[in-house]
Amino acid sequence: MKEINNRTKGFWQPTPGGVYPILNSLEKSGYICGQWEKQKNRKVKVYKITKSGELILRRAILKQSEIFSNIGSLFREFSGDVLNVEATNISMPEMPSPFTAFLEENPNSSEGLKSLEQQRKHAYEAFKMMQEKLKNIDKRIREIKKATAANSQSPTPPT
Repeated sequence: MKEINNRTKGFWQPTPGGVYPILNSLEKSGYICGQWEKQKNRKVKVYKITKSGELILRRAILKQSEIFSNIGSLFREFSGDVLNVEATNISMPEMPSPFTAFLEENPNSSEGLKSLEQQRKHAYEAFKMMQEKLKNIDKRIREIKKATAANSQSPTPPT
């Protein structure tokens, strides 16, 4: 459960009552395989994804990516039609799935490298978006301060 919490970066914080029934079901379906191992003077059951489990997981991640892309398109359309915000100014990077971490058996493999490169790309895109947002906020702050200063310097009309 700690490993799931760590690998999903806190996205999923499992409990025993939620995890063990799922693990049993996945094992019965043949998507994972559990083996008893001794760790720190305790017997623990360690699960590994099977080939059929990996196939199902990859399909789920692809579907999640498609859903996220469709939501982004809807958001851009809504922004243009309802909010009158130019849709070309809105950029939404593809959201990586927190579950892709479970496909990374060996971070030194070419698959691990691809995953890291993809994560870097997403982080860079998010960083660029944040830089642009900061520029726009700074510009708006300067405009407000300039307007406030101009208003405070103008003489008040006699009453």
